[in-house]
Amino acid sequence: MASNLRPKDMRTWIADLEAANELIRVVKPVDPLTEMGSLLYQSREKAIFFENLPHGWRSLGQAPANVRHAALAFGTNEEALVPFVADRLGQCIKPIRVDDGPVKEVKLGRDEFDLTQLPVHVAGLRDGGPVIGSGLVVSRDPDSGQRNVSFHRLQIKGAHKSGIKSDCRISIHDPSSRRDLQKSSEWVGDGGLRLPQGSDERADPSPPKNRRWRAECS
Repeated sequence: MASNLRPKDMRTWIADLEAANELIRVVKPVDPLTEMGSLLYQSREKAIFFENLPHGWRSLGQAPANVRHAALAFGTNEEALVPFVADRLGQCIKPIRVDDGPVKEVKLGRDEFDLTQLPVHVAGLRDGGPVIGSGLVVSRDPDSGQRNVSFHRLQIKGAHKSGIKSDCRISIHDPSSRRDLQKSSEWVGDGGLRLPQGSDERADPSPPKNRRWRAECS
C-alpha cells in the first residue's frame, strides 16, 4: 500500500521549521560576501531563510542551529535524539546506483556555470574567501572502483575553481575518505592533480597529510 506521506525534502524541512517557530525569514537583500556570514553567526537559536540573494538565489542557513533543530529533523525529542541517531547509524542502507535522478534534472557544462554566482558566504574575518562549509566530495578508488563520499570545506577561487583542504582531521568518522580522495587522484608533473571526474587540480608540494588542493571544475 502506497504511503500518503510527502517525501522529506528541503521544502518540507523549511515548512517544519516555520511551523515550530524556529525560522526567521530575511526578505531584504543580503550580500553573501559582507553580510550573510555575520547574520548566520548571530543566529544560534533560529534557522535563517534568505529570500533575496544575488542572481535570484534563496538560501537556508543555521538549520540545524542546535540540538532542538536536530531533534525536529529526526522527528524525536532532545532526550531521545542521541540513542535514536545511534540506532539509525547501526542500520546502514546499501546505496543503489541509478542512471538518473532529481539531482541531475539541471545539468550545466563547463562554460554554462559560474561558481562565483552561487550564494556562498564568507564565514569569518580571516577566511581567504567564500567557502562552502560542507561540500560533498565523491571519490572513486581506481583499483577497486569503490566509491566514497566525504565532507570538505570548498573555497570558491574563481568561476571554475574551488579549493579543497584534505587532512586527517577532516575524516574523523571515516578515515578512509582522505585516503580514497588522494588515491583516486593522478599526480601529473609540476604538482598537478587530476581527478577521474574530469577536474583539473593543482596542489601545493607539501606532505600529503596537510595538502591544500585547488580544484578546477569541469
